[in-house]
Amino acid sequence: MDINKLYTSDAHEEGAEMQVIGLDGKHLECWITVAGLDSKRYRKALRDNRRSLIEKAANRKDGDDEIDTEESTADTLARATIGWRGFTDNGEELEFSTELAKQLYLSAPYIADQVDAFSADRANFIKG
Repeated sequence: MDINKLYTSDAHEEGAEMQVIGLDGKHLECWITVAGLDSKRYRKALRDNRRSLIEKAANRKDGDDEIDTEESTADTLARATIGWRGFTDNGEELEFSTELAKQLYLSAPYIADQVDAFSADRANFIKG
């Protein structure tokens, strides 16, 4: 087996495009490009967010609210998101930003779930 055929990080770093599916199960005319689990980008986002959660847990005081893992997940997904197309705001094309992606994932958890599942499926990043 040629070892080069086993390498995945470059393809995951390049990312893959996912078409968003609406709540009705129909494909929408918008796409999100996301890095895969094996990318440096995704792994760094996971490490940073784990570190942040550990720090928050260590600094919690009795009676504090629970740590918001949903926000942490949205942050990880947003940092793994490379771009998007087809999203508009009041008819105007919406330029991608990590902050807007995080807002989308928090406001539309069903889309965050799609991105999470898509980025975790290594087959989505295989060329050919």
